[in-house]
Amino acid sequence: METDKETTNKKIMTMKNEQPNAPDSKEGEQKEKIKVPLKPYKSKDLAKIYGVCGKTFHKWVKELKKEIGKRNGYYYSIPQVKIIFSELLLPSWIEVE
Repeated sequence: METDKETTNKKIMTMKNEQPNAPDSKEGEQKEKIKVPLKPYKSKDLAKIYGVCGKTFHKWVKELKKEIGKRNGYYYSIPQVKIIFSELLLPSWIEVE
């Protein structure tokens, strides 16, 4: 039986294949929404959600540092993740649970 973490990781790993500009997608075709749970995330996990490398994600977050504040260890807290999702805007095929 899969845990929530394993399920979330599988969803994140398949996101690149479901991008709207993927060569095998047809225009006007509706993409299935992927649900991402609202929970504390590491930078690398948030980078996967946005489909960018860690370095790019850190550049984006650097501009929001005053609003977000300091991380708690390796994780961004739920309020920090909410700010990141609202400021950086999620791709249209991703929905926050």
